[in-house]
Amino acid sequence: MTSVDDLGLSEVNAVRARASNPDGFVKESDGITAAANYVIGLYPEFSDSQYALKAIKFERKLELGQEGHRYYDLQRWDDVVIELNRILEFEKTNPWGPSHYGSAVVGPEDVNFPIPQRQIDISHGGLVQNR
Repeated sequence: MTSVDDLGLSEVNAVRARASNPDGFVKESDGITAAANYVIGLYPEFSDSQYALKAIKFERKLELGQEGHRYYDLQRWDDVVIELNRILEFEKTNPWGPSHYGSAVVGPEDVNFPIPQRQIDISHGGLVQNR
């Protein structure tokens, strides 16, 4: 996210609800969770926090997938490597997949932007590139 202007009302409600109930949206203690239930499709009360988190992830994927927030969600949930490898495996099933992707695999060192060489040089060994 680059600024508040990027946030939609549904995302503001979800962030507000998450901040007040970080344990998983299981119980509505203060009425704020109702705002989150608006975002996640008015689901019934969740049986546990894992199911609630799965529903939230899916709803955010549907609502914000084309708004440039998906990658940040995946980073926040530590799902980047899993999701990128899932996409890569799907792409390898296409006719051009084996020739384009071969045996490529995404690792944890591949998900962040590289450190610019100039910064590495002026740090005198303080910064080290993952690869």
